[in-house]
Amino acid sequence: MFQRLRQTMLEATLDALEPRPRGRPPRAIPPHLRRLRHLEARIASLEEDLALSRVREEIALLLPWTGRGQKKVRPIRARKPGITPSRPLVG
Repeated sequence: MFQRLRQTMLEATLDALEPRPRGRPPRAIPPHLRRLRHLEARIASLEEDLALSRVREEIALLLPWTGRGQKKVRPIRARKPGITPSRPLVG
């Protein structure tokens, strides 16, 4: 009996001396909590996208010439009296 206990103790001691990774082992996260964290991150991302699109819409309403396919209108310069332009002014 003593020999068996001694052998078991020596084997357990050798197992304890083998190198192991540092720190605590990572805890397993339940699938429902993992899904919840994923959905919270997705909601935050969508809320940020919504805020950005609202800002873009406000800018588009304030500065209508910034849209694609639209030209910015140049202001017409004041003409000096008596001088006719060589080509018509666009504006």
